[in-house]
Amino acid sequence: MKSNNKLWVVMSGVAAIALLFGALLSAWMLPQGAAAQSRPGSTNTDTPAPATPAKPSQITVRGSGNVTAVPDTLVINIGVVMQDTTVAAAQTKAGTALDAMLAKLKAANIDAKDYRTIQYNVEPVMDYSGKGPDAANQPPQLVGFRVTNILEVTVHDAAQGPELIDSLVAAGANTIYNVSYTFGDRAGLEKQAYDGAMKDAADKAARLAGLSKQQLGRIVSVTEATAGGGVPMPVDAKGGMGAGSAPIAPGQQTIGVDLVVTYEAQP
Repeated sequence: MKSNNKLWVVMSGVAAIALLFGALLSAWMLPQGAAAQSRPGSTNTDTPAPATPAKPSQITVRGSGNVTAVPDTLVINIGVVMQDTTVAAAQTKAGTALDAMLAKLKAANIDAKDYRTIQYNVEPVMDYSGKGPDAANQPPQLVGFRVTNILEVTVHDAAQGPELIDSLVAAGANTIYNVSYTFGDRAGLEKQAYDGAMKDAADKAARLAGLSKQQLGRIVSVTEATAGGGVPMPVDAKGGMGAGSAPIAPGQQTIGVDLVVTYEAQP
């Protein structure tokens, strides 16, 4: 029995050694990639990372829109400057002339909301010339008073302007300045200019996208740049003092808009 037990122990040890040797041999023969995959927490470097979507590029252009039109509205600063020895006398002269001017405005069907007083002054008139051999040392002398009364008149039918100016001068107006032409519906013309600027920008961006083999995407930003034109220029009303039509002409004015527009672009 003892010999049998010893034999059993020896055979068990040999079997254990054989199993251990087989396990070691199997591990050595595994491919490196498979061994890496079998280890917990290992990373397979052969697996490609997910692709990151390409960021869209951008195309920035400047679009211009211009609308040229003949102004249809005339704005006139017109009134009287009267002088007399007393304030009351000067005011009476100015008031008489202004009443006659208001009657002319009413006869020309100018609405009362389209004219208003923009300047009214009463100031002393001083004589600084002096008299006699000691004139340089004499104080200035009060010789009278000057009254100024100016109206701003808006004429919505610009063609009516020259004739209206002549009638107001005939009524007693003796001061005219800041005669300027403008547009009754300026907002409508500006909208046309903005629309034109956006279309110009879209056309330019589409051409650039085509040259670079890209597709034009959404608008990223729109900013307004300084554009020339669109500012009414004053026209001096010289002459026309009751002798024929006042020589003023509206000409043409341009309202300009420039926009800087940025678009997304993708291949």
